[in-house]
Amino acid sequence: MALLLHLRHGEQSVGELARLTGARDTAVSQQLAVLRSSGVVSARRDGQTIYYSLTNDAAASVLAILDDLFGGLNPSSG
Repeated sequence: MALLLHLRHGEQSVGELARLTGARDTAVSQQLAVLRSSGVVSARRDGQTIYYSLTNDAAASVLAILDDLFGGLNPSSG
């Protein structure tokens, strides 16, 4: 969930997401691979860096609804 909350604010690299969540790069990469295969995120390569973003506005809308319902979700917590 934390990865998606961070991606809601724009594309991020694996390294940036790892730093923001406190997770290892490998763990972040594995989670992003699952999200990518299910069509939730997409990837863009720039040199050696891969940037991930939410695939469509529907995913961002779901996150916004969850954020509204639960009163400000904290991306670092999860």
